Amino acid sequence: MRRRVAKTTRFTSALVLAVCVLTAYQKETTGQVPGKQMPFTVEIEVVDSNDKPIGNAPVFVRLESENEDFQKTLNTSEKGLAQIKIAGPGRYLIQVNAKGYKNYGKIWDLGPHQERVVVKLARENEN
Repeated sequence: MRRRVAKTTRFTSALVLAVCVLTAYQKETTGQVPGKQMPFTVEIEVVDSNDKPIGNAPVFVRLESENEDFQKTLNTSEKGLAQIKIAGPGRYLIQVNAKGYKNYGKIWDLGPHQERVVVKLARENEN
C-alpha cells in the first residue's frame, strides 16, 4: 500500500513539474501565460474625410463584455493619434465626438492582430 501511495505521489509531482516547465516555456516564447489575457496597446488614428488628422478629439473606448469592466476616455494628439492599453482581446466600442464633425461609434474586434484603428470623420455639413 505504501509503495502504491509513493508511486502516485512521485507521478503527481512529476506531472506538476512538467506543467510548470511547459507554462514557463510558453510564457518565455510567446509572452503569454496560458488562460490569461495579456494587455496590449492599440493606436487609434482620427482623420477627416481628406485624411487630415483631427487633434484633441475625445475618444471613448469600452470593452463589450459582461464579465469584465474596462472603459477609458482620452484625447488625440495634434497628429490625430491616441494610444490606449486595453485589457486584452475582445469586442470594444470606440466612439469619437469631435466638435464640428459627425459623431462616430463602432464596435471593433481587437486583438494583437489589430494594433491600429483608423477612424474617418465627416464634417457636420457633409453627406
